[in-house]
Amino acid sequence: MTQTTAKISWRVKRAADVVRKLNGEELAQLVGLVPALREVQPVEISREAVAEEFRRQALEMRGGVAPSPDEEFIGGLTYEEYLNLSDEEEKAFWGWLFAEGEMDIEDFEEHDVQPFINNYKANLTSLQDRLKAMTVDLPLPFRDAALPSVTRPEEILALVKGEAL
Repeated sequence: MTQTTAKISWRVKRAADVVRKLNGEELAQLVGLVPALREVQPVEISREAVAEEFRRQALEMRGGVAPSPDEEFIGGLTYEEYLNLSDEEEKAFWGWLFAEGEMDIEDFEEHDVQPFINNYKANLTSLQDRLKAMTVDLPLPFRDAALPSVTRPEEILALVKGEAL
């Protein structure tokens, strides 16, 4: 596998968005139209490229407000400290955090879920398309994987009361 640290071009990202929406038959047709795709060697994306994509998505989820590198991220580490961990340090950190019982689910700060629900619902079609593209070639039952249904508290209350929203 070839490794690259090059930035992924916008054309490739745009093409990837389209290809993710294709089903298995359509992907086969695409390879038939572009036989060179059979000869392409997979490219291993560098850790830096993955981190950059994570940062982009996190920024999008935070409404464009970037976290401060000094802001606490998890387990007493700031974003900067966490992102500067080596692979070995990161593995040890997660082992310490959960396997050793140093952190429990109750240790996580509680947040209002409404913005997350709104973001999830706003992006649901795109998320479903991405999941379908990732699972189209998997054997059953994995091919039928689905995203969870997310319901707002007021929707649950309306269902219980028999009201329509």
